[in-house]
Amino acid sequence: MAFGMHPQRLATLGAWVMLLCAATLAVASFIQLKKQRASLFQLPPLTDAWHQTWPFLYVLFFILLATFLPLTWLAPFILGTLVALLGERRWYVVLLTAAIPTTALYVLTVHLMRIGVV
Repeated sequence: MAFGMHPQRLATLGAWVMLLCAATLAVASFIQLKKQRASLFQLPPLTDAWHQTWPFLYVLFFILLATFLPLTWLAPFILGTLVALLGERRWYVVLLTAAIPTTALYVLTVHLMRIGVV
């Protein structure tokens, strides 16, 4: 016997809650901008463009690599490089940050293969 909400109904409810929260935030932001008499649309300076695009390029690079290599091989490089790019210089923190989630991913994959899900 199953308990809880039907999965489709739960997903629909979650989508409506997210939509309602986004609409509330948009309306509140619009009101705040009108009170301050600020423009609704303002492009950021081009000098900030790199800081806004490098995370997308980073993810795109590893997505392209993931089409050729298994994720369990790429995961330590994805995580370790990101932590190093964000400023961490202690090698043991970078190593543990890269190794622990990768190990968990590998163990989960092996477990799912063992029980026949994958």
